[in-house]
Amino acid sequence: MRFLFFAIIELLYYILVQNAIFSGNLYQFFQHPPPISPQKRKALLLAVLPNSCYTIPMIENVQKALEKNQEALRSLVILHRASDTIYKQEIETIKKYNLTMGQFGVLEALYNKGDLRIQELIDKLLSTSGNMTVVIKNMIRDGYITKVPDCHDKRASRIHLTDLGRKTIEAILPEHYDNIGRIFGVLNLEEQETLNAILKKFKR
Repeated sequence: MRFLFFAIIELLYYILVQNAIFSGNLYQFFQHPPPISPQKRKALLLAVLPNSCYTIPMIENVQKALEKNQEALRSLVILHRASDTIYKQEIETIKKYNLTMGQFGVLEALYNKGDLRIQELIDKLLSTSGNMTVVIKNMIRDGYITKVPDCHDKRASRIHLTDLGRKTIEAILPEHYDNIGRIFGVLNLEEQETLNAILKKFKR
């Protein structure tokens, strides 16, 4: 009788697993499973899904789209990983001066272009208005920049480098430029030009 009891329990558990699979609630089922030992649960799961490693096969249209665009997806992954690696190496120089990437971008833009409106900084740094507002506020507080009247429009203002801001960016830039040179030193000059030409194709 005891063997029959456990056999019935296991059969019911098997049915519950099957229902969970077909109803799409397999994850929730295993988060809050019926009371049964982990060993039996694992054995039953392997019996239900012997070759899937707990995954459900792709539907046909997903599989077709994956096969059709596989090389493009691979390119995307490689590009993301390269971008992440470059960013981590680039930010190391900037962090030494207790700046964020956004703050460094503002200092560099003002140093190279002169006084700019906030919208011009947003456009050049591909930032959002909300984020740029916070960056500007913090940099004014820290003494790197200040607001000055716009000589072409008295209703507007421009962002101006202070003496501290100019000293800071002039100290960073040589080291930063050399660091960028080292990062891209894995490519020779011709390869860098080829890379630039390829990446420009994505520009809209």
